[in-house]
Formats: sequence, structure tokens, C-alpha cells
Amino acid sequence: MAVSVFFAGATGLMGASVLQLISKNPKYDITALVRSEEKGKKVRELAGVKTLVGSLEDAELMTTTASKFDVIIQMADIFNLPGTQALLAGAKKRYEVTGKPSVYIHTSGTGIWADLGSNGGAPSGKVTKDNDHDLVSHYNALPHTAPATAVYEAGKAGYVKTYTVYPPTIWGAPSGPFFDAGLAHVGSIQLPLSIKTSIARGQGGIVGDGLNIWNHGHIADVASFFDLLLSKAVDGFAPSGPFDGHYIVENGEYQYKKLAQIYTKALHARGKSASPEPTKFEDKEFQAIGFLFILGTNAIAEGPRTRSLGWKPKYTTDDFYAWIPHEVDAAIAGKLSGGAY
Repeated sequence: MAVSVFFAGATGLMGASVLQLISKNPKYDITALVRSEEKGKKVRELAGVKTLVGSLEDAELMTTTASKFDVIIQMADIFNLPGTQALLAGAKKRYEVTGKPSVYIHTSGTGIWADLGSNGGAPSGKVTKDNDHDLVSHYNALPHTAPATAVYEAGKAGYVKTYTVYPPTIWGAPSGPFFDAGLAHVGSIQLPLSIKTSIARGQGGIVGDGLNIWNHGHIADVASFFDLLLSKAVDGFAPSGPFDGHYIVENGEYQYKKLAQIYTKALHARGKSASPEPTKFEDKEFQAIGFLFILGTNAIAEGPRTRSLGWKPKYTTDDFYAWIPHEVDAAIAGKLSGGAY
């Protein structure tokens, strides 16, 4: 009998990439959440899955729907607490009727452990590992903490098998029918934010000295992990729960200064930056763009548990740096639609 899967986030960068993969597996009976019948028609045609018109904001619909599925995958909005709570309520309702815990895969991000006061300074030496039994206690105050904490509490309650996935900076060109058709977003968060803000100011920008470090993950590698995790979780071979169900999807580190130097040089060569060297963002720019400070934080993480499932990412830090001029070209051409999730 096919495993029923409710999928939220069908047209995001990550969500579309993942849905394209898992929809190829005949053991899954997938229903994807879409915001309109127009999008639903395209999703059905391209992925061969069922669709439901609605949104995470419709709590009653989310709870009722989630109560009917073996698996719930939330990739629509990592910041949406009410929507997450509604889905979890549905999983709880199902458990109370059947006695069977659903599989719940939640998307968060490594920014949940970022040192928020770094301001482009060097890292403190803190490294978060996904096999840390107590890593939830290190969450910071960013908006995606509340939904991730709700998932943690649900896992503790025992009515659902929880899996929380933490991607870092996502990069690379997504591929597949959703992207060919222009149905899905093609931009993540940090790279478009860095480059688009630099273009708008006419000069490549950097937060502080840019000594801060983040991890990265190519979109194809990140999507392949979700595919792997779903398979392992359904078969009972992936650790789950409030302490063991955490997975960091990274394949190396990058320094923001080097990143900024590369995109500023590329912008300058294309007539979009006055100087080939980045200059510091000013206070007024931080005030105008509230999330800009995140580009100066440190968020160093490692995924030993992720790799223990057999995940083998292909794209390296050298590949990441080499990609940046292509990201610049996409931004200039207006092809970065934004919205990582």
C-alpha cells in the first residue's frame, strides 16, 4: 500500500526540487498544497501528484488535512508558527484515532544557531553538530525558532515522529520541469539579498569586516537529502524525535569576505559596482533592510548524523565560489525570484 504524503511548499526553490524527486517514487501517494487551482493544474501535470488548494494560514484546513496522512512535509514557510501548529494538531488527531504516529519532516535552517551580534566579526569557535543531544537549547531568537520549537515539543509528546532539517546558504541552478515551466522560485535568501542590495546601492557591499563564516549546500545536494530522509524515515531507519531527529545539510564553509569580493568584482565588471572591492553597509541600510544584518553573522555547523544516513553531497566550496558570477548574472537579468522555501 502506498505511503500517503502531504507536501507543503511545492513551488519554492527547495520544495519544488524535492517534490520533483519524490514524485518519481511510486511508493508515495502525494498531495501537494498549492495556493491556486491554476498552480494546482500545473503541479498535477508536471509531477503527477494530487493537489489541494489552500495555505498554511487556513488552520482548520491544515489540521483536517494533516490528520489523514502518513507523512507531512513542511517546506512552505520556515517562519510560520500557526501553520506548523495546525499541521501538528492534525498529526495529533490522527494519532489519537489510530495510535500511529505520523512522520513529520520540518524545514528550518542553520541560521537558527547564528551568533546574531557578530557584525562581520571572526567566529568564536562555536560549531553546531546535528548529533548534539541538546542542540535545541542553542536556538537563537530568529523567527524560525518558534516553529522548530513547536516541532521539538510535538516530538517530546510522542504523537508524531519528528525530523527537522537545517539547510545553510543554498546555491546553484535548480533544474527540472517546475523550473523549466517558470512555476517555481529560483532564488534562495542570502545570495540574492547580498547581490540585489549591492546592485541597488551601485556598489558591492559587506557587513563589517566580513570575517564571519557560514556553511553552504548546493540545491541538488540539499534536495537529494530530503529524498533520502523520506525514504529512511518511512522505512524506520532514520533517527527521529526531539533529541535525535535533527539533520544539518552542509558541505563546507565559506567566508563572507571572500564571497563579497567575488560578487563585487563581478558586479564591477558588469558596470553595477563603482569599485571592484566591497564597501561596508551603512547604518541607514541596516535600518532600511531589517534582515541585512544576517549577512554578518557566524553560523558554523556540521552534519555527522546527516552523513550517517548515506548522504553524499557532490558540490564543494570551490564550486560554490565559482558559481557566484552566475548568480550575479541571474540577479542583473532579473531571474532571481527569491524565496528559498
